[in-house]
Amino acid sequence: MGRAEALEFLAALTDKEFAELFYESVRRRNTSDIEGEPGHFVLGDAREVSEENRWIVEFIALPTDNSAWDAEAPICQSGRCRGCGVEVRSWAKALRCPVCSRSGAGS
Repeated sequence: MGRAEALEFLAALTDKEFAELFYESVRRRNTSDIEGEPGHFVLGDAREVSEENRWIVEFIALPTDNSAWDAEAPICQSGRCRGCGVEVRSWAKALRCPVCSRSGAGS
């Protein structure tokens, strides 16, 4: 598959499917250049609060369990991670924080 075909494939995915594929594809990457301090990619959703002239970034999280979810499930559950404090969103209420990996991170 060439780049154009890969981009077309990715563009056709639902938001949920894209998030799952993203996390599966980066699971084994260590992005840190500092020995002993591993790093990893995370997927975020940024939106502008225009009347306040600022941006909000919420990290997209995967569910903690392997329950079957419809591909069209909206990413509509949000909260704050109880471990590291970042804002998270998912299609499931029971989620794992993509930053610190704490389970049940949403509120």
